[in-house]
Amino acid sequence: MKRNLTAYTKNSFFSYADRQALAEIGVHLKHLQLIEATKIAYWWLVNESWRFSPIFFYEQYVSRSFDSQYGTDTLARVDLTTLDIDSPNKDYGVYYQASPVYSTRKVLHSLKIAYEEFTFVDFGSGKGRTLLLAAELPFQRVIGVEFSRELHACALSNIAVFAHKKAKLVESVYCDATLFEIPLDNLVLYFFNPFDEEVLSQVLANVNISLEKHPRRVFAVYHYLPDKGLFENLDRFRLIKQWHRYYVYEWNTGSKL
Repeated sequence: MKRNLTAYTKNSFFSYADRQALAEIGVHLKHLQLIEATKIAYWWLVNESWRFSPIFFYEQYVSRSFDSQYGTDTLARVDLTTLDIDSPNKDYGVYYQASPVYSTRKVLHSLKIAYEEFTFVDFGSGKGRTLLLAAELPFQRVIGVEFSRELHACALSNIAVFAHKKAKLVESVYCDATLFEIPLDNLVLYFFNPFDEEVLSQVLANVNISLEKHPRRVFAVYHYLPDKGLFENLDRFRLIKQWHRYYVYEWNTGSKL
């Protein structure tokens, strides 16, 4: 029986963070703890309220219309348990979900680098939407790393039909992220919360070893970073930008390249 890669699961309008914040505010107000309630409300306004802004709803429209505009298949969320994955790290993977179009474009454009001097790598690239968004910029190479053969095949099809590529080379690599050989180019590394801490730690360790041996310019873009300590524990990565749920780190070579 062929598995359905286009099944879509609708998310709740209010996230877990929304419900938790509202519950905590309610408890503090019940006990007349106005300062504590105000602190939580301020945190929510700064970190979460943007999802109820006009830009967010524009984001939803752009993301949902992407496939019809370009003739691709990137939107539908896919549970990895439904896929045939030959990797000991399957249980550490997170479901495939396409990166938001407007926000991802905005973050990549904000790097203000000479894109032709960099290679872009998306770990856990799934159906390849992020590869297509990166390919709109003149990167030297755009590489997706995906351990699901089915998602990898879908990405290859999407790359083939996408007609707006400016990058010199766009490819999807069928490979476990922990075994992927880090390119020796200047890099933009992209993560959309693709796997849990155990696998992420291995991937970042591989990146760090490569950079220590061959220093070069490297940026890491992480969407929905579960723990900032994972990067901060690597001495040379420093946070240079945070916008909505995107964190952008730069590796400090210790010298001018």
